[in-house]
Amino acid sequence: MKRANPGLKQISIYLPEELIQSLDELVKRGFYPNRSEAIRIAIKDLVSPYLDLRSEMDPTVVNYVKYHTRETRVERMLRRRKI
Repeated sequence: MKRANPGLKQISIYLPEELIQSLDELVKRGFYPNRSEAIRIAIKDLVSPYLDLRSEMDPTVVNYVKYHTRETRVERMLRRRKI
């Protein structure tokens, strides 16, 4: 089976039902195109502050985080809406 995006890797996580419902509500209201994009942005926001430690980190991780911390189309939309 071919992946939709070869640059991404799938992981599985367990979340409380309430959190999934909240996530689905954000998608329904158009803040994010889907659950995956919302979770990617949340993880990006989580790891971004640690980029200052890049000299101590593996260069592969640093390059991945730098690439994925670019502003996404959804983030630009939210910034323009000032949400």
